[in-house]
Amino acid sequence: MGLLASCSYHLVGSGGGVGVIPSTVQQLQVGVDSGQVNEVLGKQLLQYMQAQTLPYNLSAVEDDRASDAILTGPIDDRVKLVVKQGQEFWQPSAYTTSGLVSQYRLTWRASLTLYERGGRVLWESGLLSESGEVYDDGTGIGVEAAKEMLLQQLAQQWVAQAWARLQSGF
Repeated sequence: MGLLASCSYHLVGSGGGVGVIPSTVQQLQVGVDSGQVNEVLGKQLLQYMQAQTLPYNLSAVEDDRASDAILTGPIDDRVKLVVKQGQEFWQPSAYTTSGLVSQYRLTWRASLTLYERGGRVLWESGLLSESGEVYDDGTGIGVEAAKEMLLQQLAQQWVAQAWARLQSGF
């Protein structure tokens, strides 16, 4: 039992905070580094978090380089959650017998970093990735519409994955 008691696994999420967010936090600022993927995911994450019952105030950081923005106020009452390293990959994944693309794979990747005052990193999620397939019927007309629908689905899936990771600390 002494070996299990020394494991830090049970410490994540304890103490009245939400997951890796310390219990002393009164305000959480959600921001994004520049880039379309970051902006879409950051907006969706903020909306998702606003729908939750959280023990602190949420606000958006209005800055193209949110990870560089300076936090003000007492050291323990504010943290900043930043969506960064956003990437989109759009690649052919299947071909017809005549060599034409019949299927594409769309992948979105981004990470979360939780900062405290002074820019000290409290926690990093690592890259979180979501992907899906878009099928080409040969006309090319439906591909862009299908891609847009898939982008929305991937963003929602990424937010759910990011929220779970934030709550668990892993």
